[in-house]
Amino acid sequence: MARIGIIVNPHAGTIKRQKDLVERLDGILGNFGEFVVSESKEQMPEIMQKFREDEIDIIGITGGDSTFTYGLTHLIQTFGKN
Repeated sequence: MARIGIIVNPHAGTIKRQKDLVERLDGILGNFGEFVVSESKEQMPEIMQKFREDEIDIIGITGGDSTFTYGLTHLIQTFGKN
């Protein structure tokens, strides 16, 4: 079964408006992967490297546009363009 990695920016508007969203996402993921709350975009390289080491197959990123862009950039740098 595919392993899923989810990265959440807790400062994003949607997360702030839906106080229980982080807990709900973590609960839905359960044992199918890893759930990370990232406090800053500077953590992204480390998170992506850990996902690679842990053989994560699917990555979801929730946050603002810069969270997604920064995450996608580091995903490509870490996992390659293939």
